[in-house]
Amino acid sequence: MGIICIYSIIEIFYFSGSILAKNILANINPFIYDLYTNGRNYPPLFWYASSMRSIFIEPSHFGMYTAFIMPILWYEIIKDKNKTCFIFVALILSFFIFMTKARTATLLVLGELCLFTILLLYFYGK
Repeated sequence: MGIICIYSIIEIFYFSGSILAKNILANINPFIYDLYTNGRNYPPLFWYASSMRSIFIEPSHFGMYTAFIMPILWYEIIKDKNKTCFIFVALILSFFIFMTKARTATLLVLGELCLFTILLLYFYGK
């Protein structure tokens, strides 16, 4: 999780126009992605239209990963006594889902949030 967050923060600086972040990503990405397979350039060195993809091949994959992690974080927030760390990570991942611009991941998190609210009202309302 730490690697994903660090890479994503560098990517946010790249989106804001940082030349240093662009150089870092240009040096790191060839080690993460197989950029030239069968004579085509996919995935590209830098993703199009400033959608965050982190270490995943596409922004939608990153969005789905973070959407599936969110219920685990919510469970840890409810269960654990020290909630600060999990709340911070949940907020960061929510921001990352927004930055992916992936519709499926956004709708999945909204559905999970509705289900989470219903379950909280049912179990803690008694």
